[in-house]
Amino acid sequence: MSCTYKYLANDVGYNCEIKPVAGTEARVLFVNINDIDKANSVISANNELVLTDIVLKANKTGVLFEAIEDENDGGFEMKDDKFGQFYEHVLNLKLLTPSAENRLEAKNIASGGGKYIAIIERKWKGVDSKDAFQVYGWQYGLKGSVHKYNTKENDGAELITLKTPAPYMESNPALQFLKNASYTDTLSAFDNKLA
Repeated sequence: MSCTYKYLANDVGYNCEIKPVAGTEARVLFVNINDIDKANSVISANNELVLTDIVLKANKTGVLFEAIEDENDGGFEMKDDKFGQFYEHVLNLKLLTPSAENRLEAKNIASGGGKYIAIIERKWKGVDSKDAFQVYGWQYGLKGSVHKYNTKENDGAELITLKTPAPYMESNPALQFLKNASYTDTLSAFDNKLA
């Protein structure tokens, strides 16, 4: 088995007209990793970090988790391993309407044993909004690691953290999702929960 090393091939640019903006929009789309048809989902031939289509198996759909802007956040961190560098993906959620129904779904997300991909829409969207959507957990999914609540903290919201399940690590940072090279088409797919 041989290792392939990647070398820099292109300049890394800065567009002063589209400055970075922190934060996320209000919704996260979860999809059970077993509901994804990865054989028919498409990763760009030009960029291994761009998904151009996410296809679900028959009769499957995603589930929206709604909050308010900037209450949910996603991130990743590169970590060294004896086999190279890999990425841990992390998603933090706030359950802002802790009704019995919502709390049951939050419990299922956090401790139900499932693994999910999560798609978030960032505030920073890039040129023509083509970098708006990020996908976390594409290879191994995200699994609940924290579900906590304290009456005196976080304005009464329940906190949920999902991350790459040990001992796995993702090969890439969060992927971009851009359907048909169009923000409008990607947003429509997101709004329709990839159904």
